[in-house]
Amino acid sequence: MILRMYSIFDAGVGAYTPPFPARADGEAVRSFKMTLLDQAHPMAKSPQDYSLARVGLFDDSNGQMSPLPAPEPMVTAQAVLAALKVTPEE
Repeated sequence: MILRMYSIFDAGVGAYTPPFPARADGEAVRSFKMTLLDQAHPMAKSPQDYSLARVGLFDDSNGQMSPLPAPEPMVTAQAVLAALKVTPEE
């Protein structure tokens, strides 16, 4: 199966997190959303710093990873929370 690979960019650090797999963009966005809704997670504390990006593909039948030429931005944490009408706790 070909899985898509995603990473979260942390603007406060200026770096991406290690990539994670998902079967589709919607699954990756849902994972990102669940992380943002977990008030114990650091991303929930400063969502202005985080955004989700697609970074490549992974073929689980042969272990091959194929990175994209550049990360493809998908959605910011603030946009996800705004769509859910959630205000970050200060």
